Amino acid sequence: MRSHYLVPCLVALAHAEWWDDFSNNLASDLAPILALFAEQVTKQFLSESTTRLDAFIFAMVPLGILTAVVSAIRVCGGPSLRAFIGRAQEGGGAAEAELCSSTSRDVCVLYHNGAVVRVFGRPKIAELVHEPRGASFYEKLGSHGVAKDDVAAKCGIYTFQEYIGSSVARDAGWTENGAPVG
Repeated sequence: MRSHYLVPCLVALAHAEWWDDFSNNLASDLAPILALFAEQVTKQFLSESTTRLDAFIFAMVPLGILTAVVSAIRVCGGPSLRAFIGRAQEGGGAAEAELCSSTSRDVCVLYHNGAVVRVFGRPKIAELVHEPRGASFYEKLGSHGVAKDDVAAKCGIYTFQEYIGSSVARDAGWTENGAPVG
């Protein structure tokens, strides 16, 4: 009688071994495909992540785990770790531009030809300030369209350096190191 109970248990064990083999093979066969297709998606997600919610979402979908580890080594790893993943000669700016959403002395974000792009280095940027309370251009013109006062004929548009050095910035409440500017 006891042998009748033993036979079904052995059949169940044989069935479990087949299922384990199938699931292990399926996982090992799909892992390279998932890693291949998830690499660009993971890099794009990492380059746009800014909040803790983004990090939580990334942790819940483990498609790009290998890419995330390699990316962390590229951005923060030492020379020996970067050499281990084959990125020993890569500069810090290249990894930052590709993977991080931040800017630094090596990478900046610019509006160029209708798109926001990340570029290397420090760009030459013209900083302009528009002061809406600035004098009207036409009120300050004298005869024959010549400005009566060179400063007043700016229509309230200044370069940042001009604006900080003007009395208009002081009147607007700008300070530098606690002291009024202008």
